Amino acid sequence: MVTTYHPKTPYFTPERIQKASKDLINTCYEDRKLAFEHYTTLMEQFEQDSEKVSALQEATKTLNSLIKSTEKIVKILDSLSKSANSTTSDDVSDVDSKILSSFLENINDQ
Repeated sequence: MVTTYHPKTPYFTPERIQKASKDLINTCYEDRKLAFEHYTTLMEQFEQDSEKVSALQEATKTLNSLIKSTEKIVKILDSLSKSANSTTSDDVSDVDSKILSSFLENINDQ
């Protein structure tokens, strides 16, 4: 029988948010590496045969995804810095729920 997981601590503690942010940033870095490898392969194909316009178009799309992943990292770090600056105490109960919800909305928008 499946049981529902009920954590002993609240879901939105600063430590959990930082860990989730770190995981997202690491994923973005890995995606960037793969996308850059794909981009270089497509550009090599285009250089070898300049009639392969589809390779150039795909390289452009890959370059756009590289840019978007960088923007996501910046948004995550910006949201974390705003939440860190707004908290004046180390007490978890003092964390502003509006900042946490806006942080989660930014992540979901990405």
